[in-house]
Amino acid sequence: MMQIPTLKGRWVALEPIAEAHREPLRQAADDERIWATTIVRAAGDGFDAWFNALLAERAAGRWYPFAVRRMADCLIVGSTSYLDISPKHRRLEIGATWYRPDTWGSMVNPECKLLLLANAFEVQAGRLHHRRAQPPLASSHREAGSYPRRCTPLAHGLAGWPYARQRCLQHHRRGMAALAQDATGADCAKLNKAKDHPRDQVISSDASRS
Repeated sequence: MMQIPTLKGRWVALEPIAEAHREPLRQAADDERIWATTIVRAAGDGFDAWFNALLAERAAGRWYPFAVRRMADCLIVGSTSYLDISPKHRRLEIGATWYRPDTWGSMVNPECKLLLLANAFEVQAGRLHHRRAQPPLASSHREAGSYPRRCTPLAHGLAGWPYARQRCLQHHRRGMAALAQDATGADCAKLNKAKDHPRDQVISSDASRS
């Protein structure tokens, strides 16, 4: 069964889902705007069924779900997953992603996808081959700074990943620059400092050693 440590970036940490995430995720999911155009509804009475199904899929080895923690305030703000994991065929998908509305248009989604893609290709590559990324749950989730699908030519497999990584990092930097234009004082300085850091600091050393 796949075992992945917490994937840490500058804006988010992706924590493998555990029972301790139930209540923080319940609070994050309690906004009808998240589920306005989705088939799955994990708000209110539907939350426990969704969360229990997530744990069951992980136990069966079919999914590997994460809770998304925003580093700025340490709050759990959503969830994303590796889906349809097939060690036999060396493939997986990325999807089942949702976030609190106050993260839309921020660096949360772009960095989540960068962390997941980098881990899939650079850490899990010996066991799995990334197949495709699901489209967003809804058009409202197409956040400013999120990666266009052409940035992830997953059909080309591992041979295409260096190019995809470069394009995604370029998009990541553009997103941070856009946010910096709206920031002032210390916030702006923090964004600019993060933009100048090398790529290998996007993924934590813990993930690289797993």
